[in-house]
Amino acid sequence: MKRNKQETILLLSLLCITLFLLIDSREVIEAVLFAFQIWKEKLFPCLFPFLTISTLLIQYGFVTLLGTKLAPLFRRLFHIRGEGAFVLLLSILSGFPSSAKYISTLLEENKINEKEGAFLLSICHFANPLFLIGTVITLLLKDKALLLPLLLAHYLPNFLLGLFLRPKKLPEKQKQEKISSKTSLSFGENLTDAINSSFRTLFLILGILILFLVLQVIITTHLPLSDQSKMFISGILEMSQGVTKVGMSALPILVKGSLIVFFLSFGGFSIHMQIFSILSKTKIKYQPYFLIRLIHGILSVLFFLLFTN
Repeated sequence: MKRNKQETILLLSLLCITLFLLIDSREVIEAVLFAFQIWKEKLFPCLFPFLTISTLLIQYGFVTLLGTKLAPLFRRLFHIRGEGAFVLLLSILSGFPSSAKYISTLLEENKINEKEGAFLLSICHFANPLFLIGTVITLLLKDKALLLPLLLAHYLPNFLLGLFLRPKKLPEKQKQEKISSKTSLSFGENLTDAINSSFRTLFLILGILILFLVLQVIITTHLPLSDQSKMFISGILEMSQGVTKVGMSALPILVKGSLIVFFLSFGGFSIHMQIFSILSKTKIKYQPYFLIRLIHGILSVLFFLLFTN
């Protein structure tokens, strides 16, 4: 019954979007072009190199090497195997939704199990550092003094949640494994597979981004909402658009920073959908992830206000 209700709501939503496409195609085209611009200028340059290189690193045994070296730390700190360090490190460098891709690949390679995957997904939620520094601080907030408070407010809750949510039992101590390539293919073949995999993931991200930006246009254009409500809805649906609108508003700087750090840490439903589309073949559940992101957002606002006072 619950599934039938969800499917009915989804069907009605799609019909409303289709009707809107027929009535006002100009705004839809503008939203699609804007989504493509975000993807082309921000997501593709940041994610493509990391997704491709990470696939090659996994194929050539780097995960085992890193896992072996960091196993004692991760075992004691987060109660998981050392392979989780690979997801954490690259997620910090590349930003969401790349963690889902790394987790999916490690699950396929049997480097981690689904419980570890769900845990890593909960704590490896980081905005791309280039977006944080170049766009949020430099272009939108225009206040370098807010860089450290914003970074700490966004990153610190991930690690605190990791300590709170970590598995109760310590994993078995890992044996020293011989580091070797896990593939019999040539480098050219591995590179081709890695590039194809990266493009599939990036085009999936583009499609979901377009869908949510069109949905955002429908809601903010045709519903009688205040400017503040439109900003909040934009950030909840599609994070980067909400962050941009808040940054360009006339709100006080601390209010701007608080809203921006909440949107970054919550991620927006567009990011959520991207992540769970990438992980569609796994049994990792969405509801716990949603709750953790909500807590992450609230903690980030509290930390930001603490560090700026």
